[in-house]
Parts: sequence; C-alpha cells; structure tokens
Amino acid sequence: SQGSPTEGAMSLSLKIERLVGAVASHLSDNITSGTTVEYPGSFVDTGAINDWVCVRVAAMTRNAQRRRGTDHGKVMITVEIYAKRTAATYRASRIEEDIRAVLRHAEILVKDYGDSSEPTIAYLRVLEPDVGNQARQLGTPTRSDVRVLSVEFPALLQAA
Repeated sequence: SQGSPTEGAMSLSLKIERLVGAVASHLSDNITSGTTVEYPGSFVDTGAINDWVCVRVAAMTRNAQRRRGTDHGKVMITVEIYAKRTAATYRASRIEEDIRAVLRHAEILVKDYGDSSEPTIAYLRVLEPDVGNQARQLGTPTRSDVRVLSVEFPALLQAA
C-alpha cells in the first residue's frame, strides 16, 4: 500500500534536533576559526573557552506535494555567536564571516542512524542570507564581557 502524503512529515516536523545537529556538525567540520559548536542536548563549559556558537531553527514551514508524495519546506536557521571580550578585540565579527562562508549555499544531509538502514532523512540547501540580514547584538547581555551576535540563514528542506 502507498503511504499517505503526511507520512514524510515525520522527517521534517519531528526531527528538528536532527536538522540542528546536521547544521552544527557541518559547521564544526568546516569552520576555520576553531570556534566550539554546541550540539543539541550538549553542555558547553564556557569557562575554558573564549567563543562558541549555537544553532537554532527559528521557523519552519512545510508543504506536502501530494502528486509526487514528497515533503518539503522552508527553514530559517539562526546561528548565535558568543564571544568573550579579550585584550585584543571581539572575535565575533571574524567568526560571523567564517560562518557565512561555511553555510552560504551549503548542501547538508540530515541523517538519523537509528531510524532505518537508510540514514538520510532529508536534504537541506542553505540559501544566501538577505542583504539586509546583518549580524546583530542580541538584547542586553547579562554579562558585559560576552558579545552575542545572531545571523539568520533561509534554507530549503526536502524529505529523502
């Protein structure tokens, strides 16, 4: 029997942590600044490091294509950059440039090894951030010695 059009939704709507983990892994493998990347569910001891990044899914919309039986959607990925002030200067701007270079037009496989013998559950294609999308400082930092920037990347997600 053929599956319903919503069966593929599990890959897109119930596996957000897999999506965030795939983007975090891609950043960790390709970032040149040596910045620590926080993975979903992990703990980062910030006392011993000067900078780190967190990946979040800020928004997600999904569309089922009934004729083809495929599931796809749009995702807004937010990367938060945390950088302690040092004697020299903020590293946040350099880290932001590195992240933009790594994620711009990236194609990332989203995998779930516990799901089945075919671990790829989706394909993510990161798009160019809007021209007006500049890194910005988030709110008032609770600690004056940490600068927090946020950069958003639109992306397309296709169920495997």
